[in-house]
Amino acid sequence: MRILGLFLGLFPISLAAQVPLGSPGALVERFAAMTAVTGYEHAMADSVVALLPGGTRDRAGNVVLRLGSGSPTRMVVCPIDEPGYVVGAIRRDGYVTLHRVGGRVPPLFDQQLEGHRVTVWGTRGGVPAVVGVRSTHLTRGRTVADEPFTADNAYVDLGARSGAEVSLLGVRMLSPVALAKRPHRYGDSLLAAPSAGRRAACAALVIAAREAAQRTSA
Repeated sequence: MRILGLFLGLFPISLAAQVPLGSPGALVERFAAMTAVTGYEHAMADSVVALLPGGTRDRAGNVVLRLGSGSPTRMVVCPIDEPGYVVGAIRRDGYVTLHRVGGRVPPLFDQQLEGHRVTVWGTRGGVPAVVGVRSTHLTRGRTVADEPFTADNAYVDLGARSGAEVSLLGVRMLSPVALAKRPHRYGDSLLAAPSAGRRAACAALVIAAREAAQRTSA
């Protein structure tokens, strides 16, 4: 698990080189469109560091920004990572199976995968794919187990017809896999997306850190 940590204090940090944020809602939507499966958060961490001049990465990969000195010391954190999946096996027929990563999840967490779009992140970037569903025609009249769908039931279709074609797409064993990110705004100020709560928390922390630095440098 990777976190964004902010240590609050008093010394100023220059904002001259800061990357523009846009509106708070735009930053939340930007973060919500990112994928950061547990163990594969480096790309999002790099994006956060770019928004926080003075921010660093510690040996565990966490993003850390220190503001001020003295006591008391307060730390504010938000999780960057998200529960997700990695490629567990590449079949000879071109399908990919999954292994879940990311610690505890609700019992029916895997059901969000069935029949939905996912992105497999390989060495050549994101590869769009879909998770297959059981054919209602081929199973009609047969005894079918009624257990909930799990990651063990997931067959990911990347459009490949063989394991060799999967490799050509840059997909390897342990490549991270997550639901396709398509943040959706609705109502006056609402946003729907996987892990939207975590992303909103990190966006709020980035905005607070920049505003705190601006006040102390004024």
